[in-house]
Amino acid sequence: MPDFSSAETEVLSKIYSLLEDITSPEKVTAILAQCAEDLNPYMAFLMRSAGDSSWTRVSEDERRAQGRSVLSTLLQKRSMPGNRTPLFHAIIQAKDRNSSEILSPILAACRPLTASTSTDIRDACIIIDNNEMFQSLRCSAEYEDHLLSDSERLFFSKTEKRDAIEVKAEISNSQSSNKPKFTADFMIPMFQQRMRESGKLELYFVAQGRMWCLAFRNLEGFPQPRAHLWTRIRNRKVSVPANPWSVSLSLVDGSLPTPVEATVSISPARSSSGGRTSVNDHDLEIVGLSTKPKHQLVPTRLESDAKTKVDDRRQKRTQREIYALFDSSVLSSGSMYITDDGSLSGKVEAILADVSTGTKQKLKAVAKDDVPDNDVSSVCL
Repeated sequence: MPDFSSAETEVLSKIYSLLEDITSPEKVTAILAQCAEDLNPYMAFLMRSAGDSSWTRVSEDERRAQGRSVLSTLLQKRSMPGNRTPLFHAIIQAKDRNSSEILSPILAACRPLTASTSTDIRDACIIIDNNEMFQSLRCSAEYEDHLLSDSERLFFSKTEKRDAIEVKAEISNSQSSNKPKFTADFMIPMFQQRMRESGKLELYFVAQGRMWCLAFRNLEGFPQPRAHLWTRIRNRKVSVPANPWSVSLSLVDGSLPTPVEATVSISPARSSSGGRTSVNDHDLEIVGLSTKPKHQLVPTRLESDAKTKVDDRRQKRTQREIYALFDSSVLSSGSMYITDDGSLSGKVEAILADVSTGTKQKLKAVAKDDVPDNDVSSVCL
């Protein structure tokens, strides 16, 4: 009598052996295909045992599909040391971006991805501090199936371009102190169309052993009640641009807290002829955003996470996001900041260090004695 538990153990044993010696995509594909094949007879037995007479009408292709479905479940089972999935350990053992080609067959065999597996992918990329690996996996069809909304799938069906962000991490030696810092260059295709449709765009990237979220939102998309936000703006007597939209920076669950001082800059796009537009200082859109003095940015939980979130709103000297406002020029038709194909490019520069003064921007600076409530995300203006 077939024993499904023994079949599961046998397949998991093959997967564990594979993880110890991953040499080529072809080898990975062949072993996983054999694992799925090994599960086929047990699927038929289980159907017969359950009194399902339809097993006699199931084609060979359908049985293979059922075997692949069970294999997907096993690959996403937290059966590895540390209560992790096999995919987590495969990423940890990866040495460079080219390893993503070897990981691709494993990712394909996991389809459809679960929220738990997505968390393991993110955690592994944070541990190895590899943004290139994360971006490569994020752009895979399997990952996109899990993450993209219906509207984003519609937009991306029109182009092969994807959100791109390249990170350069280093240590600042200014003023005889070593401070971690990074630069992240980003490109967002179809920026205006996507912002107008959803009112919100998020870019995720790995830098300095943490995962960050760079988010763009229409004012309606602020996580605070809009009336509360406008009250703060009026109280601070800040000059607010027409139809403003926000940019924010936050940490994703699994990242260590840190103070941060950052700038986000957007430059005019190249012209259709390939030449660069005339760039003056006043053409650059630059805003600064930072944690308040002696405060730290703490991670927030993604909606897809299955982990339990610790409510940090009650913790003192913590912030979950830092914000700044842009005016509406970037979202306007004919904007000099948008390329002919609708892309927006920019740069984030950040130092992971405490600051002693408030953030300064093109908008009026916040007064030193104007301290937002500790239980609400700070809005830096």
